Amino acid sequence: MAQGVLIDNDILGWANSHEDELIRIYGKIVKVGSPDIPRRQPDHLLAAYCKDRDFDMLTRDNKAYTYYFTAGIKTVQLSRYDWDKKGDKPVYLIKIID
Repeated sequence: MAQGVLIDNDILGWANSHEDELIRIYGKIVKVGSPDIPRRQPDHLLAAYCKDRDFDMLTRDNKAYTYYFTAGIKTVQLSRYDWDKKGDKPVYLIKIID
C-alpha cells in the first residue's frame, strides 16, 4: 500500500471534492503546487517524487505514466480511478509496481 498520493495540478478541483475519501484511503495527500512540489515541474520529477516517497499519483493525463520509466521505474499500473463529472474526463491512478 502506498504511503500517500500525489494529486496532479489538472485535477485539483476533483481532488478537493474527494478529499475525505482520499485521506481515508491514503492518509497523506500532496497536491502539485504545494511547497513540497511546485507547479510546472516536469512529469519525470513528479514520477521521481512518487518513487522516493512510495506514493501513488492521480492525474487526468493518460500519458503521464511514460515519464515513470525515465525516472528509473520498471513497472507501473495505470487504471481509471474515477470520472471527473465537472471536467468530463477520466481520473487515472498510477501505481508503482517495481
